[in-house]
Amino acid sequence: MESEEAEKELYICGAGGFGREVFWHIQAIRSARAHSPWVVKGFFDDSYPTENSLMGLPVLGKITPADIGEKRRYLCVAIGDSKVKKEVVERLSAHNYCFPSLIHPSITGSDEFEKRSGVFILQGAVLTADVFLDDFVTVHANCFIGHESKIEKYSSLMPSVTVCGEARLHREVFVGAGATIINRVSIGEGSRVGAGSVVVNDIPSETTVMGVPAREKQETRIS
Repeated sequence: MESEEAEKELYICGAGGFGREVFWHIQAIRSARAHSPWVVKGFFDDSYPTENSLMGLPVLGKITPADIGEKRRYLCVAIGDSKVKKEVVERLSAHNYCFPSLIHPSITGSDEFEKRSGVFILQGAVLTADVFLDDFVTVHANCFIGHESKIEKYSSLMPSVTVCGEARLHREVFVGAGATIINRVSIGEGSRVGAGSVVVNDIPSETTVMGVPAREKQETRIS
């Protein structure tokens, strides 16, 4: 029988579209798991005070330690862009904040991923044998990650991405919705894969690719 945990106040850093999706994700966890401790109390966003409320909750200030304060302990960084996510985490990491991983209860092996910091795995994702996720990785709804794939810190997979077996995504990789990465492909640090692309060859660091098969492009809007 699942033990009941005391409620913990959680604050979402990021009040954009992905911030709203993370709020939805937390509500889905609470619906599926009888004793989820997480209760969202508000948002922080650098657009404050232009944005001062969202999803019926207050936007309390900018994403800075000065605005967040010392008493608010639990934060989640709800920013899809891998590089911006890293910047925000580094801005906050010198302070005594905790970044819980938020894993939908339907995910097999979720106990292992919950040991990480700041991992999001949304409903409908499938992670098979011996998958490794580092801290602050986002796996959006309906993604598939094949056996022995390794996804490194700050990387983000948007909805319905397929990562086939033994692939490696280095730090800060961003993969747009519906993209496919075939077996044993390596994607270098800071690279970006356009929505719907099929990656069949290794991608060097700091490269944007699009298309079928994916080729290097100059465009930056890829999600």
